[in-house]
Amino acid sequence: MKFGKSCLRICKNKKGAAVVEFAIAGLLFFTVLFSILDWALLSFINLTMQHAVREGTRYVVTGQDGIGGTWNSNPDSRYLYDDRFRAMVEKIKSQSMGFFDTVILNPGGDIEVEDVSGNDIKSQFEYDFNGDGDTDDTDEIWNAYVPGNPGEIIVVKLNCTWTLLTPFIGSFFTNGEYNFTVASTMKNEMF
Repeated sequence: MKFGKSCLRICKNKKGAAVVEFAIAGLLFFTVLFSILDWALLSFINLTMQHAVREGTRYVVTGQDGIGGTWNSNPDSRYLYDDRFRAMVEKIKSQSMGFFDTVILNPGGDIEVEDVSGNDIKSQFEYDFNGDGDTDDTDEIWNAYVPGNPGEIIVVKLNCTWTLLTPFIGSFFTNGEYNFTVASTMKNEMF
């Protein structure tokens, strides 16, 4: 009988029980909440970049190259030598709601222009990077993407990487990063 009364007395003492219950329930609640927000953000970024690449492709198929950008011809931005390609990248960047610089880690390799067969559309450019007066060095000749010729069907692809915010969701992805590709296919006008 003495055992029953002491057990009853201990069970009636519930100081601190609310804190423990909140800690358990709060952990579960906030994990689920932030996981839902992370998934929503993944979808939003994917759709935003899809919109941006579509608008950039729509702009470049008209043959325009008039968007002024801050890009220059240096070894880190060799892929931007072509004016139409640069204009397309600037249009994509302006339509991406600021996500472009976050999801495009290597613009020289993460932005591709292909024909419908999957072949890269590139042109060879020369630039005197070391300033020796000639462009005979192998590192001064490179292939750069161009947005195709008049009447040609082009496919513009962006290979994007987004680092996840929630470690719980990040554990489902390689290195905690969401890698996705957005693309747009259009036919160049007869500019």
